[in-house]
Amino acid sequence: MNNVAVTELGYVGVGIRDIDAWRFLLSDIFGMEWVAENDKIKLRLDNWHNRVILHPGQEEDLLYAGFRVSGSRSSG
Repeated sequence: MNNVAVTELGYVGVGIRDIDAWRFLLSDIFGMEWVAENDKIKLRLDNWHNRVILHPGQEEDLLYAGFRVSGSRSSG
């Protein structure tokens, strides 16, 4: 039996419409590092880079999320 547990949020991708509003909230209010790169915006809030990735466009919703886990892993 595997004893695997979620330990923390790994990353999250969010679709956004209003870049200026999100920049104000995440960079000016929360103090996140804001890096615009091609068609996405990468944000850092701790030692892990790209914890939050914004995708400007018409969709404003959670697009994906990944979680860090701990525990044993079997080779099945």
